[in-house]
Amino acid sequence: MITVKLNGGLGNQLFQYATGRALSLKWGVPLRLDTSNYLYYNVHPLRIQNMNHNCEIYSHAGRVYKAINSVKFQRLLSMFGLRSDLYIEDSIEFDPAVLSLGPGATIYGYFQSEKYFSSIRERLLEEISVKDASLLPIRQQIHDIKSCNNSISVHVRRGDYVTNASANDVHGLCKLNYFSSAVEFVLKSSKEKSAKIYVFSDDIEWCKSNLKLDYECIYISGQENAPELDMHLMSLCKHNIISNSTFSWWAAWLNRNEEKVVVAPDKWFQSKTLSSEDLVPGNWARL
Repeated sequence: MITVKLNGGLGNQLFQYATGRALSLKWGVPLRLDTSNYLYYNVHPLRIQNMNHNCEIYSHAGRVYKAINSVKFQRLLSMFGLRSDLYIEDSIEFDPAVLSLGPGATIYGYFQSEKYFSSIRERLLEEISVKDASLLPIRQQIHDIKSCNNSISVHVRRGDYVTNASANDVHGLCKLNYFSSAVEFVLKSSKEKSAKIYVFSDDIEWCKSNLKLDYECIYISGQENAPELDMHLMSLCKHNIISNSTFSWWAAWLNRNEEKVVVAPDKWFQSKTLSSEDLVPGNWARL
């Protein structure tokens, strides 16, 4: 069995699931997600359970379990040779050693690169899809986007990138001119003259006041307790303009349009110690 210690928001949950799933399929063994961290974590909700996943979701309460399964303690066990089946990610960059892990591996990390799972893309498109029953609240929006001749999603990530100093130091914010330039790039690349822009954000009022785009805009407030619905809507747009966020990364990756144009910010991290070379797929444009 492959075990993944799940952590972070929905985008990170999906990276971890996808990497674990690639390993489980390689060896023909089940995948288990240990979601115990979410018993003590209230920054982002656990939402992968609303996807059509193929795994066991497991959780164990108790501070003893939490301490024993912490990265610090597990790393200590590994140093003494007591956890030969353990992998703890040390860098955000792609590590090919992950793909060589055995059928009993337990992995800790974010695994933010499609290089870990691009080989099973078609399967993931099915498994990382929202359960039909959960889509009922947005059925009208789904219809509107699907019937639009040329739709472009624009995701403006603010939230903790604004309010949390540590998050801001790592990620920073996309400049306003990035979004307008990206729209023009998409139109030029797709040879379209106009589009309907679907703006998604966790701060939609700020977007209405500050985001100046010369096209029809539909503003969609982020659903804090059901982010998978916004991700689904973004993935239905013909083209995607993403922020430096794994959330909109996944919306673009899940977009099935074979002629899609995806634009990502050239500067993904504010911190100069982190590289996004393995994070952004090579066929996406960067501005």
